[in-house]
Amino acid sequence: MNKIFSKKYWPSLLLIILILFLQIITHVVQKKFITTLNDGWFFGIAKCNFWSVIFSLFLLAVLFVIQKKHSRFTGAIILIAGGAISNMLERIIYGGIVDYVSVGAFPVFNLADIFITGGCIVLISNAFLSSKKSPREIV
Repeated sequence: MNKIFSKKYWPSLLLIILILFLQIITHVVQKKFITTLNDGWFFGIAKCNFWSVIFSLFLLAVLFVIQKKHSRFTGAIILIAGGAISNMLERIIYGGIVDYVSVGAFPVFNLADIFITGGCIVLISNAFLSSKKSPREIV
């Protein structure tokens, strides 16, 4: 039991909790509110196809490699991976991503997109602000 709560497993546990949270939110919102089924990619930009899924999986793999080398990026990578995996699950379960947040003229999006965007902002900020190395040395 103590192994589950060791520091080594916290990122995986947090990632699983985040994915479950996002899936529960999507399920509840879809039952109670008007939603949009997005068959596109990020914010509905471009159509999703086999290559965009492969590219997403490649980016996730790169993020996990970066996290292994630089643990200070763990929080940002959990946000990005949680949002991305949640969106992939929605694509499998619902045939597209369920979007439900509408802000003015901006494309409709969901909470997973907010986590992905926030994680990217934190990752990039952390990479540039906390390191004296050039961005190429970080990866």
